[in-house]
Amino acid sequence: MDSATGDEAVHAGLVIEWRRGSEGWSALVTYVVDDQGSPVVVTQWLDGALLRPAR
Repeated sequence: MDSATGDEAVHAGLVIEWRRGSEGWSALVTYVVDDQGSPVVVTQWLDGALLRPAR
């Protein structure tokens, strides 16, 4: 998944739910980021175009 904040970071995440709206697909995604050495779990709706398949 590309970062929703616009930075170049890529995070592994888990898609919880998909929804289709007037502007295309969105996914409810949960992922972990590093916040000054502490892991933080983030769950948010992201534009489906930001997501990439797992490798």
